[in-house]
Amino acid sequence: MITNGGFLSFGSITLLKWAFDPSKGFLFLSVILVGAGAFVFLVKASEEMRTDSIRRDVVGQVGETVRDIRRNNRGVVRIRGELWSATSKTDIGVNQKVRVVGSEGLCVWVDKLE
Repeated sequence: MITNGGFLSFGSITLLKWAFDPSKGFLFLSVILVGAGAFVFLVKASEEMRTDSIRRDVVGQVGETVRDIRRNNRGVVRIRGELWSATSKTDIGVNQKVRVVGSEGLCVWVDKLE
């Protein structure tokens, strides 16, 4: 991933090129800006796709509460060995079996299994 140092380097090169030939410096700067924009867009899109995939995989899974879940307040559940922030419409104590019924962001909605 390009960091601030990378952008600073590109900017410095662009200024040097522009000082000697303004038409080439503008073209170089345009290419860098378009490339950086495309890169940021692709990274964000791939993160969103990955997050959606993870959330879909977890819905329907059975887990166990690690920290109490109070009605409409977050607790913690363990699903397939991973800890997830969880919310429920009812109170659920620790060490209770739950099923994931939905997700919102990286928080899952769970129902207590009877």
